[in-house]
Amino acid sequence: MTTTQIKVRIPADRVETVRDLLAKAGTDIGGIVNMLFAKIENANGVPFEMFGQIPDPETQEILNDREAMKTIRAHRAGKLKMKPFRL
Repeated sequence: MTTTQIKVRIPADRVETVRDLLAKAGTDIGGIVNMLFAKIENANGVPFEMFGQIPDPETQEILNDREAMKTIRAHRAGKLKMKPFRL
């Protein structure tokens, strides 16, 4: 089998993190890239969702509402205390 060498630019810290994780799994970057290419070939396309699910119109409206997102971020950061909601 003929092989081809490819060159990609990836942040160095990401490479180090992934290299360590792959070593624990018993493979390396070349091995995992080869596995990914095989999956793409077998699936006849990318075998996973690349851009996430498209939100429904209501969720999209909230995501586009600056004030709603500001409130959500404040809550996540623990800066906004909300009372539990009960039905």
